[in-house]
Amino acid sequence: MTAKRLFLLAVLVASAWPMAAPAPTYFYNGHRLLQECTSRNGDDREECVGYLAGLSDAVETVEVWEKARLGICIPKGTTDEDLRAAFVGYAEQYPDRLRAGGGGLALIAFKQTWPCDE
Repeated sequence: MTAKRLFLLAVLVASAWPMAAPAPTYFYNGHRLLQECTSRNGDDREECVGYLAGLSDAVETVEVWEKARLGICIPKGTTDEDLRAAFVGYAEQYPDRLRAGGGGLALIAFKQTWPCDE
């Protein structure tokens, strides 16, 4: 086989090789967020509640500015600890989902905990 044919064969094989879909990359997956939220280390817990509070603010911002209803109605007076407890409760109920993005799982937990009355 000539070098040119060998090269073309290599190109064909490489192009026909099934391409693996890239694995999603999350800033936090559910495992990491749960670890932070249940840690005895105060800095870890602060990181957890800061992340969850940011998500809570994002929900409100999207609803106010974009008029998008996410179905999450976090009541006034909800504390950082309430957000943390909602996520931890959900994560412990669905441990098989923790490889997914922590932010998305937290939003699902918030929706389950504080659904809107529609």
